[in-house]
Amino acid sequence: MKNKYKISLLLLFVYLNFFSNLKANDFNFQTSEIKITDNGNIVDASNGEATSVDGNIQIIAEKFNYNKYKSVLNASSNATATLMPQNIRIKANNIQYDENTFTFNAKGKAIVKDLKKNIEIKADNIEYNRMKSVFNAKGDVVLRDLTTNVLIKSQNIFFDAKNKIISSNTKTTIEDNVGNIFLTESFSFNQINNLIKINNSKLIDFEKNTYFLSKGFIDLSLNQLAGKDISINFNNKSFNKDNEPRLKGNSILHDENKTIINKGVFTTCKKNDDCPPWQMSAKKVTHDKDKKTINYDQAWLKLYDKPIVYFPKFFHPDPTVKRQSGFLMPSLSDSTSLGSSLNVPYFKVISDNKDLTLRPRLYSNKILLQSEYRQANKDSNHTLDFSYMSDKNPTKNHFFSKSNANVNFQNFDESEIRFQIQQVSNDTYLKTYKLESPIINDYTTLNSSLEFETYREDLSFNTSFHVFETLGVRNNDRYEFIYPNYSLTKKFEENFGFNGSLSLTSSGFIKNYNTNVFEKVNINDFIFNTNPKTTDIGLRSDFNFLVKNVNAQSSMSEKYSNDDSYRLASLMQYNLSYPLLKETEKYVNRFKPLMTVKFSPN
Repeated sequence: MKNKYKISLLLLFVYLNFFSNLKANDFNFQTSEIKITDNGNIVDASNGEATSVDGNIQIIAEKFNYNKYKSVLNASSNATATLMPQNIRIKANNIQYDENTFTFNAKGKAIVKDLKKNIEIKADNIEYNRMKSVFNAKGDVVLRDLTTNVLIKSQNIFFDAKNKIISSNTKTTIEDNVGNIFLTESFSFNQINNLIKINNSKLIDFEKNTYFLSKGFIDLSLNQLAGKDISINFNNKSFNKDNEPRLKGNSILHDENKTIINKGVFTTCKKNDDCPPWQMSAKKVTHDKDKKTINYDQAWLKLYDKPIVYFPKFFHPDPTVKRQSGFLMPSLSDSTSLGSSLNVPYFKVISDNKDLTLRPRLYSNKILLQSEYRQANKDSNHTLDFSYMSDKNPTKNHFFSKSNANVNFQNFDESEIRFQIQQVSNDTYLKTYKLESPIINDYTTLNSSLEFETYREDLSFNTSFHVFETLGVRNNDRYEFIYPNYSLTKKFEENFGFNGSLSLTSSGFIKNYNTNVFEKVNINDFIFNTNPKTTDIGLRSDFNFLVKNVNAQSSMSEKYSNDDSYRLASLMQYNLSYPLLKETEKYVNRFKPLMTVKFSPN
């Protein structure tokens, strides 16, 4: 009987060490190796899986350690736990399951997937309470809601899988499905109604505008943001670099089509300790993104916090609009000599190819009216800029125009005419009031001109007439006339029996300046170039011949003689070179000895 008992124990030992299926308390182990110690209270296994008796937990890992005393199962080395019927999968370097508290603790690149709710969590450490269905993720947490395509990043995130609530009390970054980024101190995301509650948040939208709000709600179903105590800093790319456009209000309702702000205040002035020089306040401000307009209801224009003008309804195009009638962003300027002024521009679309910008500038005791007209045709462009101001002094005004037109001449590839007029009533008017326009580029010199240019492969010609006026100089000496200035180049075909090319270049001008200074200059160049020749040993040679004719006539000039001058000069030049080339694995070396012989009989 005693020997039979020993044999039974031996068979049991062989069975436990050589067969891979073992039931130990609440888990069945199916592994390649298994070892039981401490009277069956400690189980060590490797390369397999552990399944709970009820079949709701399955853990796959390279190593297992099950402690019966503590009712704790440790799975390490690429462990994966699957929980049914919750459809939850946990992956980590190490997974510990405590049967007493029904808690999973995943460490080391932990990943949790709630397959039923399309939730994925990545973190350094993830704790899961099976009884309460609550996850606690810590350390570089990244949570993705695959249903709403929301990405959440934080250092600590709680996920109540039973009630479908995701929350955090630490600083968190949330990116929604349209590219908006929220930075919030705390949040709560209810997956049932797709509503995210945020506190003390900063929003950066896809256009790089920045929103600040104390409390807000994001409705993912409607792609809508609602909040209070809103402050918006607009992207400055559509404004002058010296401006800081911003908008504040009591509340905001923001979606893909509209942004509505109640009791809003808008300004572009830079931030300082005092109130902004100007601001537009309204009971309601609406940004209609479909119509691309910003509308104000019951609006006041305030200067230094004092109401000046009331608008029951007021609107202007948003900064993304290129051509739409409406008020443009107002601006305020301050000058020690002129005082403060308010500029309220208005843009008017006349037709598809014509528009007008009105720029009234309001001072305390005068008004400056400036207008810019633009027209773009198929073969021409026209811009006119003019202004008018009347005060106690004589009327001040300016008129600038610039036109370009392409002319189709039959025997030429391209031809263009350019015409501009620049006129001002007062020498210091442009500079004093700093009038700005695309065609105003100088406050001290005016240039009215007519230019013509045409060319083809063998012939080019351009000429121009100019009147320069230097402002601030006495009337007798302020003008300079050029009538005309020209340049002509003609290339002749190789039909002279020579192996080379012949060209003619002619240029000249007639100029009158400083009242009684006249200059007339004409220069003609005949140039003949032979085609290069190369000998059998690599010598390269060519010959050039130049005949220059210079004619000058002047009066009271410091550059030219007051007598008529006619000169004829010639130059003969012979060039001889020996180009050398040396190639190595890394470099190409070139060396070119050159000898030139010149002779001018003049």
